[in-house]
Amino acid sequence: MKIVWTYRARKDLDRIYDFYKEKNSHVAVEIWNEIVSAADILLLHPNIAPKEPLLADFENDHRSLVVYSGLFKLIYFVEKGEVVITRVWVCRQNPKNI
Repeated sequence: MKIVWTYRARKDLDRIYDFYKEKNSHVAVEIWNEIVSAADILLLHPNIAPKEPLLADFENDHRSLVVYSGLFKLIYFVEKGEVVITRVWVCRQNPKNI
């Protein structure tokens, strides 16, 4: 099993880091580390998170793991021995945009 970050997920993570770095670089690193550590947990327990109901119409069973005190979600699916992270979602956004 391995983790695959899509281009969009990596960009999401970069945007989150850049946003918090302007305010507090220590917090930016803390958030980055927690998100990446949460992704690593998925290697051992890929089905730990519930299916994301807002993405039920997609071909793959997308799941969402809530991280960093509920501020972010790792949106992912499992396929052929890979955990594919498609988005790092900021939970303050309109859920319709997911």
